[in-house]
Amino acid sequence: MTTFLFLFALGFCIVAFSWFEWPSLPDLRTKTTFATIIFLTYGLTVAITLKPELPGPFQLYEHLLAPLVSDWMKS
Repeated sequence: MTTFLFLFALGFCIVAFSWFEWPSLPDLRTKTTFATIIFLTYGLTVAITLKPELPGPFQLYEHLLAPLVSDWMKS
């Protein structure tokens, strides 16, 4: 119940921020970029909140950079 309340409150805040910010965005390209970032961020938040065992963005960077730093990290 608390999880869904958190997601609802977060969704309400995102809609409110977007509602007030939208008129100040100058062109369609900026509006598209803004909407894409908002939806992807909210989607990632929902996914990680509902399934905490999913790897987050930090694990992606760790996986991508592991071959580059493996020589430096040897003990």
